[in-house]
Amino acid sequence: IGPLEQIDAKKWEDAFRVNVFGSMCVAKNALPLLKKSEAGSIILFAGGGEGSLPNFSSYASSKGAVLRFSETLAAELKSERIRVNTIYPGLVNSGLLQNIIAAGPELAGWEAYERAQKQLQGEEETVTPDKAGELCVFLASKEAAGITGKLFSARWDDIEKIKKHKDEIMATDIYSSKRIKPEDRGYDW
Repeated sequence: IGPLEQIDAKKWEDAFRVNVFGSMCVAKNALPLLKKSEAGSIILFAGGGEGSLPNFSSYASSKGAVLRFSETLAAELKSERIRVNTIYPGLVNSGLLQNIIAAGPELAGWEAYERAQKQLQGEEETVTPDKAGELCVFLASKEAAGITGKLFSARWDDIEKIKKHKDEIMATDIYSSKRIKPEDRGYDW
């Protein structure tokens, strides 16, 4: 936690080792069993919300890499009938919260620090682990058959709406990290 010029490169590397390489190892080692199943599902955890996270470059970058890994693996495993999706669990009271408090506003930034303080005091809306669990159970279920390579938020996305619109979701770039180009939106520039 801190501005890039002040952080320890080893700790930055550690975030990638845990988040990216950890996700890869779990997926890789599960593949032999998933390939034997009728249809398998891998669910990976990204994070960081919907925008940039100043002073959290290792966390945000590593979670972004997990998302791209998930989308790539989904395309790779589609013919194997193994679905791969990613979720943002949302703001959960975790060890990261304690790390933000310990880092203080100088390293975490005032906005992140104040939000962590509010979260710690119960003044900030958080997501329970149950909410993220519900999304995982749905994505692993037969009801989610056909949904792969997508990113869903436990906090913001409604499972019932996902069920209702899954064909539309899969036919579009909705719930993906796709780069949106002008021609994708009808512009000719």
